[in-house]
Amino acid sequence: MTRQECNPTLEKMGAALVELMRDLPFDKITVDQITKKAGTGRVTYFRNFSSKSDLLSYYLLCLYKHYYAEHGHGEGIHEKSRDNLLCLFQFSESIRELHIRITDAGQEAAIFMAYKYSFLEEASGNSEEVIRNALLDYGLFGVIHEWIRMGCDPPAAEMVDRILSLINLRR
Repeated sequence: MTRQECNPTLEKMGAALVELMRDLPFDKITVDQITKKAGTGRVTYFRNFSSKSDLLSYYLLCLYKHYYAEHGHGEGIHEKSRDNLLCLFQFSESIRELHIRITDAGQEAAIFMAYKYSFLEEASGNSEEVIRNALLDYGLFGVIHEWIRMGCDPPAAEMVDRILSLINLRR
């Protein structure tokens, strides 16, 4: 998955996949079912996605971008700040049921990729930056995943403060 602008047609495919996941096991859902439900074609799917997991990551990333546009603080979606981290946790809480459904389908990697591209910028190649971003990528995913499994308790703001005290990000 690469970072790209959200496209309404592609988002429809993601929404169709999520809807199909309510009734069918992830591995039983076909591209034909997705594109039919979305009103799109197979060529559009294959031109843009290498797998259903890739589509799912894209859809989650778009959901986050829309959430950030409405709830973010305008400092830039990739700015490492308390407000952005809080926005990511609040978004995660808002999609808790979807997160659980995706996890139950064995597609945690799709969630991870969406989080990776939603909060952090690509590392520039500097090994220290690459390592720091990897720690944040995997660590945030793990923390959010476990927090959701715990019923989003404690509240998002408290979790963010705990994380910031642990990793010493600028507030």
